[in-house]
Amino acid sequence: MTEVPLLDLRRQYQAIKVEIDSAIAGCLEHTRFILGPEVETFERNIAAYCGTSFAVGVASGTDALLLSLRAFDVGHGDEVITSSFSFFASAANKCLTMELTGGFEPPVGVMHYPGPQPLGDVAYLL
Repeated sequence: MTEVPLLDLRRQYQAIKVEIDSAIAGCLEHTRFILGPEVETFERNIAAYCGTSFAVGVASGTDALLLSLRAFDVGHGDEVITSSFSFFASAANKCLTMELTGGFEPPVGVMHYPGPQPLGDVAYLL
């Protein structure tokens, strides 16, 4: 039986190895690992890409989800619906927000089945 790796970035890395290695070497050279020029460039580029004035780089996708929930003032009594086919951080963040804000309803997982159902795209609560 052939094993299929969960995540194997080797081929992708090999394709852009020179660019990645150069960027890492630059960070090591200037030693500004937090809020350095690469972060400023990333925030400016992602803001332009999204058509907005500002963007904020964060440490992880988990932090991004948590900040998004806080920005929308998710709290007690709110229901959060998330994909059931997602990285566990999606639901974990909602649970963390429950703890920090005094709680809201536990996250609800849904499965999304795109057309051709009679009503188009359908999301089923699990």
